[in-house]
Amino acid sequence: VVDRFRLETMQRAISHALVQGGELDIPIYDRRRRGPDKSYSLDLQPGNIVILEGVVALLLALQTARRVVRIYISRDEHLRHSSMAADYRSRQFTDEEFAKLYAERQLDEVPFIVGTRAAADIVVELG
Repeated sequence: VVDRFRLETMQRAISHALVQGGELDIPIYDRRRRGPDKSYSLDLQPGNIVILEGVVALLLALQTARRVVRIYISRDEHLRHSSMAADYRSRQFTDEEFAKLYAERQLDEVPFIVGTRAAADIVVELG
């Protein structure tokens, strides 16, 4: 899962921008390709509040004197499955294609994602 992201590069760039300000290149994740395909630039000033979202954000070891709060959101698995199924149907996946992808993610991604819970300062349990 982490291999899809340039974690060390991301940590250095975000830490630098948080401390000194400056331009930060933000990748835009393409859900179909399961990786970044475009990006945009954001000009950060030292006093800006920054919110990073996603599993990878829990793993970043940011070098900053700023307060960092990590929040992990847990969701009922049945609701997660239903939501994912609807999303992938909207992307023209067949039920069989979705079932295969879901099974792969349960083995590949879910254990990793659940493991990031330990890095959280706050855990939110959604029904």
